[in-house]
Amino acid sequence: MNGFALGGAFEGANQAQQTANQTQQVSNTGAYQQGLLKIQQQHEQNQQQRELYARADKDAAALMQTATETISTLQLQGKDPATIAKAIQPIVQPLKRLMQSAGRDPSAVDAQIAVSLAKPSFNPSSITGGSSSAPAPQASPQPSTPSDVSGTPAPPGQNITGPNTTVARYPVDDW
Repeated sequence: MNGFALGGAFEGANQAQQTANQTQQVSNTGAYQQGLLKIQQQHEQNQQQRELYARADKDAAALMQTATETISTLQLQGKDPATIAKAIQPIVQPLKRLMQSAGRDPSAVDAQIAVSLAKPSFNPSSITGGSSSAPAPQASPQPSTPSDVSGTPAPPGQNITGPNTTVARYPVDDW
């Protein structure tokens, strides 16, 4: 064989190898860019999902606040828990659906409602004295002068501060 023929064959094989390498590099670059694009799309989807959950949480909190305020108002009006539970159903049902669509446990709504219903209601007549059944106990009058534990008045100038305080009534030097 001729040296030119071998050199030409070698160069042809070399060019074929370079073409194959370039094709593989282009293919790898394309795969890398596709992977990068998928990651960016997933990131955007995750961000949208987080924003959706945040909006759902905000809306759920507002609905729960409305339900709690409604319960308190109805309790102030003297409504019984069964009537209150029935009255807030138009708020509770959408709240449960919202919680479920946001991936939250809708039974938590029932628990929060149960807690709100169990809270004692404030009775404004207790302040105004509207329907007080018994008078409030009055404090016993305090003596105007200090006294010892037995209740006898202490001599002037001696301060007794409490029932467990022991204070000598006379100067110690007199002993």
